[in-house]
Amino acid sequence: ADLPRTNLNKRDNRGFEVLLSHRNRVGEFAYDISPMFSWSRGKYVDLQEEISEDPEWNARYIQEGGWDDLRWGLTSDGFFMNQAQIDEHIVDQDQNGNTTIKVGDLIYNDINNDSIIDWHDEQVIGTNSLPNIMYSMNVGAEYRGFRLSMLWQGAADYTVVFSGSAAAPFSNESIPLIEHYNNRAIIGVDEEGNEYITNPDDFSLPNVTQNGRTQNNGKASDFWSYNAKFLRLKNMNISYSLPRSFVSRIGVTNCVVYLSGTNLLTFSNLGIWKNSFDPEIRGQNGRDYPPVKTVSFGLRLTI
Repeated sequence: ADLPRTNLNKRDNRGFEVLLSHRNRVGEFAYDISPMFSWSRGKYVDLQEEISEDPEWNARYIQEGGWDDLRWGLTSDGFFMNQAQIDEHIVDQDQNGNTTIKVGDLIYNDINNDSIIDWHDEQVIGTNSLPNIMYSMNVGAEYRGFRLSMLWQGAADYTVVFSGSAAAPFSNESIPLIEHYNNRAIIGVDEEGNEYITNPDDFSLPNVTQNGRTQNNGKASDFWSYNAKFLRLKNMNISYSLPRSFVSRIGVTNCVVYLSGTNLLTFSNLGIWKNSFDPEIRGQNGRDYPPVKTVSFGLRLTI
């Protein structure tokens, strides 16, 4: 029989939001500004979960008393630059004597120094994909018929994880991005038939394989995770109202010329991906539409 659902667990979610507004006029110049800042986060107070006799397992998997948005994974430490480095590596990364490790694969830190890479070596590498911090600012200004309005908005303290075809070009017959091509490790073969990276000072991504990436590079790690933050000019509108003494001559009571845009500027810490991926999309799997910038202008008449 299925047991009935019961409220067994307790969570504590807290936060705050601050919104300030200021308006003023100096002669013919008027302006207004409204900044906003918010923070929120939750903890597990009581959680029904399995408890092990292994203190290391409990430290990794027990969630009670901790934040409810922690993301765990391995920490990376560069790449295997040649076959000799793989052969001499004393840490068993694939738990198969490193026989499946390829040149260009990621190196993971052996946190507990047992010469094996497994869950014992996982660390907190970020939070989940929902921002804990959000901020925005509305700005407006007006002077002799000119009007400017802007909305800046952003978020911080959340994790953007690259997965799918974003991290594995050619997976599911996907089309690679220019970032994959420009930043890939290029593999060559020396006179003895051993592979090595031919561009050691000019790459930041693993080499591209037929399926996009090796099993080793697909492990959850800080390499594919970004503790993200961004600031974006979401909307901007500039307009000018022609003097009524002028437009009344052509039988118009009001005439406004305007120029507006969306997503005109974005500042983010997504590194090489910032021009192809939207920081507001929390999980980058390569299937989402890239950030779109729009600019429009027009004429608004009142007869």
